[in-house]
Amino acid sequence: MKNQMKITLAALCLCALSLTACVKPDRASRLGDEINREVKAEVAWREAARGKKLSNKAVSQILNKRMHARRNELKLATRNDCIETYGPEKLSQCQCLANKMDYNAVFAFMTKFRANPKGDYRREIRRLDAMTDRAYRHCGLVQK
Repeated sequence: MKNQMKITLAALCLCALSLTACVKPDRASRLGDEINREVKAEVAWREAARGKKLSNKAVSQILNKRMHARRNELKLATRNDCIETYGPEKLSQCQCLANKMDYNAVFAFMTKFRANPKGDYRREIRRLDAMTDRAYRHCGLVQK
């Protein structure tokens, strides 16, 4: 299970990196850590109740459910991290960024990655990076 959670944490970190331009620990990363702890606790509880290990697909479904449940918090964290990076004078651009991000695409990637951590996801990662770049440009921001 530790290995599963390491993979999940790495995926959540990728999620946070896809959503923010900050290089220091930020709100989105802390929220990702919190979600990871929730997923870990739920997986442990379900495994104990069932008496056997959950499949990667089952764990990815738990992760997906948790991410969707915390979507508004992630959106707010993205906006606040942006404000911290670019300054309060960029409030409207940061709100634009938080609104323009395709969280469903990120969540879909995370779920797919978690279900099959050994897959080749270079294309999906490039697509998410391009989506993030477009959102920054659309909102008048340059990634730092």
